[in-house]
Amino acid sequence: MQSLKKKEIQIIDKSSVTKICIDDFAMKKRYTYGTVMIDIETRKIIDILESRDLEDVTKWLKTYANLQIVSRDGSQTYASAIKEAHPNAIQINDRFHLLKNLTDYCKKYITKTVNFKVKIEKSSNNEDTVPNSYLTTYKVERIQQAQSLQKEGLSLHQISKVLKMDIRTVKKYVELKIDEVGNLIKDASQLKHEESVNKKQKNIDIVRQLYKNGYAIKAISRETGLARKTVKRYLDLNISAVHASYGTVRNSHLTPFHNIIDTLLIKKFTFKKIEENIREQGYNGSSSAIRMYTTRKRRLMKQAKIGMDSNVEIVERQHLIKLLYKPLEKVKGISLNQLDAVVGKFPILSKIYKLVKSFKEILFKKDPDELNNWIEKAKLLNLSDINSFINGILRDIESVRNAIIYDYSNGLAEGSVNKIKVIKRIMYGRCNFKTLREKILKFEKIRKFN
Repeated sequence: MQSLKKKEIQIIDKSSVTKICIDDFAMKKRYTYGTVMIDIETRKIIDILESRDLEDVTKWLKTYANLQIVSRDGSQTYASAIKEAHPNAIQINDRFHLLKNLTDYCKKYITKTVNFKVKIEKSSNNEDTVPNSYLTTYKVERIQQAQSLQKEGLSLHQISKVLKMDIRTVKKYVELKIDEVGNLIKDASQLKHEESVNKKQKNIDIVRQLYKNGYAIKAISRETGLARKTVKRYLDLNISAVHASYGTVRNSHLTPFHNIIDTLLIKKFTFKKIEENIREQGYNGSSSAIRMYTTRKRRLMKQAKIGMDSNVEIVERQHLIKLLYKPLEKVKGISLNQLDAVVGKFPILSKIYKLVKSFKEILFKKDPDELNNWIEKAKLLNLSDINSFINGILRDIESVRNAIIYDYSNGLAEGSVNKIKVIKRIMYGRCNFKTLREKILKFEKIRKFN
């Protein structure tokens, strides 16, 4: 036991450590976590702990008697542990995490407020073109042909022979009304989605009308059977009846082959030829996944063709979200005119973009007094997601102000966590905590600082 203590003293000289950054890392993701400590001055890992619990971290930090500065993320567990172990130490909230949290809250608000695709009036100087070598409205044209032949006096049997179509299909086509034609290029999921949106919109209208009539939120909840949180959300004038996740696509085995399939569709390849082509290039997923993607893509192509001559264009929500992170000139897929048109429909977006930009400037201006002004302006928007962010920084206001004053960050800790992950993979099957800790600390001791 005594030899182990001597060994530990040789690896870590705790008395010389004054400035550190700490972060958690997964020992077993979603089950067990540890904490890593990095010396800011030497930029080396100096210790790791097999826990991130308050009591364990507090006891661990007390063994480092001379800590003066601790950089961390927004974890309240770490904040409490540092305060208890070293009340006089300066705590610094990481700028990257602060900005990420704000943009995440803003992204969440935009996702639930703005539709997946925003329709705007087409700009007169818009020179964007849509590939149209495969964009055919075959089904719609057949309907129009059948109805035109009927007007010329041909019987259903004669139309069937001329168009080489089943008599039952001809009968269905000639009986269709103009406003029903659009539904033929929609699949079942699309129609179901529209039905769901209409139902939700009715509930939104009912909630707003009851509120206008003087009903309290609690009373509206009783009257409609909706949860109070839902009622409160429906009263937000910027809420959209379209579900936030509608139109988004999860990554799958087929995702890397999307561009190839799109190209083959434009060249009018059949489903069978498309499947043969991508399987030769390494695709090993199901045929149904290919069929579902190609069917959806063909439908979108048809819809694009039908709408390409109209005075409407589409702006995708993903481009609006990217503007939280990048300037307009670095975001492909949206122009200044298009952004202005979208902001005309959703004025709150302009305020959100300005809010993020001004917060980013404050973090690097070294003037913490501007933070209070920013908080007051953010409160005026009265958005629940932004208010959640404000409440978070107010609970930890001193460390946020220190993030503006000091240059220290948690970047070293983030990089060290990646290093630990690599070492864990190399040690797969032999990675108990004691061995992992010893390997990391010995490696850091012999590593030369560049």
